[in-house]
Amino acid sequence: MFVDEKAPGEQQTNADPCALSSFMAWLKMQPADTAYDYRKSDTCVVAQWLKGTNVIRYNLGAEEVNRLFDGQGAFVIWGKGSTNRDCTFGAALVRARSVS
Repeated sequence: MFVDEKAPGEQQTNADPCALSSFMAWLKMQPADTAYDYRKSDTCVVAQWLKGTNVIRYNLGAEEVNRLFDGQGAFVIWGKGSTNRDCTFGAALVRARSVS
């Protein structure tokens, strides 16, 4: 975990590895046009992100995904609607920016 080193007496700040800002930073490093399969919990964008940030438990269920990012997880990952979903890293980044 990242720890912002401070001078004596200053408060330490720990970055939240599951924060939307962390997800967005990770997405920025991915090829924008690469697709992910949101139906596979071990290789969906959330699993890939959590694996990439060394979070031990990365296989989340639908309800856990829904609770991500202040309840915006499903929208960020899947978008709106049940058909014609744009499940690329670039589209996920656009949706993440829209709720940040």
